[in-house]
Amino acid sequence: MSTKIGLALLPVTLFGFCCLAQPAANEQIDSFLQVMEQNHLFNGSILVAKEGKVVYHRSYGYWDGVRKIPNSDTTCFNLASLSKPFTALAVLQLVQKGKIRLEDTFVSYFPDFPYPGITIRHLLSHTSGLPQLEVFERQYIDQHPDELITGKDAYSHLSALKLPLLFTPGDRWAYSNLGYAFLALLVERVSRMPFEEYMRKYIFLPAGMRYSISGAQRLPIRRGIPSLRCI
Repeated sequence: MSTKIGLALLPVTLFGFCCLAQPAANEQIDSFLQVMEQNHLFNGSILVAKEGKVVYHRSYGYWDGVRKIPNSDTTCFNLASLSKPFTALAVLQLVQKGKIRLEDTFVSYFPDFPYPGITIRHLLSHTSGLPQLEVFERQYIDQHPDELITGKDAYSHLSALKLPLLFTPGDRWAYSNLGYAFLALLVERVSRMPFEEYMRKYIFLPAGMRYSISGAQRLPIRRGIPSLRCI
């Protein structure tokens, strides 16, 4: 929890520093981030710009702590759940092209899906009521600690288990990694191309993101903590 709090305060704190004259602000930013790094509250790269001009740029911590490989401005990071907006963008592109509608049910694209009332809108807005992946996959995680569960694996497991929904779709909000893994599967089926290929062709390259790659719905479960990796 302390890490999340530290990172949440980081942009506000840096904004305050940027109001100071340079190079005094740079020295204070340096001092602040060094303390954050030493207390394991920050690991990554920072770029601060003012009026379109870069005023501070530095990397902290390690890309590989075991081998002591430091982070740099070319280090690639797993975006984890920050990938969800990219997945949502892919879905909304398909909506814009008239290939799908937000009110379409997911089962209309996946006939064996055990929850006929769930729509694409429900999945996008975390209001589907789907069972929590982290709960129903717990036994599998314990038995396969070094394996990666794909979105297709999770779909197959859930379809076989036919667990009850947590609530009626649309009635409540509950954060769902699983919903976005299923949306990535939807993008594949509707576009008729691998998710990685779709993301590269229609999102990364048009946006100039030449070094971004997709993780293809992989759900890392090492140490028993699954999380979405759609890019």
